[in-house]
Amino acid sequence: MSTQAQESREALGARLRGFRKDAGFISGRALARALNWQESKVSRIENGRQNASEDGIRVRCRATGHDADLADLIATVRHVDEMWTGWRRQIQDGIENRRFRAHPRRQPCRLPPCGSFTAITPKLRRAPPWEPGAGTAPGGGCVPIASGGCRWGSSW
Repeated sequence: MSTQAQESREALGARLRGFRKDAGFISGRALARALNWQESKVSRIENGRQNASEDGIRVRCRATGHDADLADLIATVRHVDEMWTGWRRQIQDGIENRRFRAHPRRQPCRLPPCGSFTAITPKLRRAPPWEPGAGTAPGGGCVPIASGGCRWGSSW
């Protein structure tokens, strides 16, 4: 997760922990019992290891008596969610772009299957080298094989 999103999530958790203590819930376990939640959920949210939901914030504010802070907390939760989503999108785009930058020829094979191989023994019998186009693809790139895949390279 991005550092900024993680810091925002931890700050939200610290704020919620303060609200819990102000309301007289000495431990997260006591709050979890009052809300009928898992103890681990309260702990993960307060320590910044889990995103809080808007509904969870509403229930928690009601239980701790901090209804006045509800709008600000929900705005914070939405902001953290947006940062998290943006980070995930950036990571996904980065992985795909990095993969194609590292292997610029790595694209789906668009060549029709060639008759260089027999269907019975794929990869074992090639067309004789004197036949035109045997074992090569035009301009290099993807060389189809009989099993339906393709192999990269300008020649075998």
